[in-house]
Amino acid sequence: KRAQSTGFPLITLDDTPGWLMEQTRVRFAMTLETDAAKALAQSIGVDLGILSRELEKLSGVAGEGDRITLEHVRLAGAVLPKQDRWRWFDLVGSRQFEEAITGLPVLLGQGESGVGLVVGLSSHLLRIGVVVEKGPGALEEVLPPHQKWLSRQIGGQAEGWTPKTIRVAILRLLRVDRLLKASSLSDEHHLEEWLLTLMGPEGIKA
Repeated sequence: KRAQSTGFPLITLDDTPGWLMEQTRVRFAMTLETDAAKALAQSIGVDLGILSRELEKLSGVAGEGDRITLEHVRLAGAVLPKQDRWRWFDLVGSRQFEEAITGLPVLLGQGESGVGLVVGLSSHLLRIGVVVEKGPGALEEVLPPHQKWLSRQIGGQAEGWTPKTIRVAILRLLRVDRLLKASSLSDEHHLEEWLLTLMGPEGIKA
């Protein structure tokens, strides 16, 4: 017989909170709150072995309760991010650009890269675009299983966008991506400039 190898898809950071919530439910019959899952993912990354051990620790910290909260993650000793990266994407999606500008240097100071944020922003805007054009149900259908948790906030954010404004924002992000790779200016400069353009008349015109 010919040997066959089985490939497993690599987990991404966007998959990680959903994976953590699923594992908590299946292995411990407990609920891991979304904020706790996001903080754990952002603190540790995508190493499933370490994440699995952290879940075991958290189930003990939570004791007899049936929920693991952000406070339990804090008590377990995780270094919590000052700026939640997904909350930051939600700020942009909700057009709260001034708050996003305030949080940008905090995110970058936590180790996020400009290119990584451009990738995350592009994905977030594309998800909003799906809801704008086809409705919330369509987004649920196209998201991978471990990313369906991302759809919960998108519906409300989509109300502030049109297909045109989504397209303009993404095209401007492509320019930011090129500048990040070629310019001597800082990542913060280019991303802040992008946010400021969205605050202007051209950025909000339908």
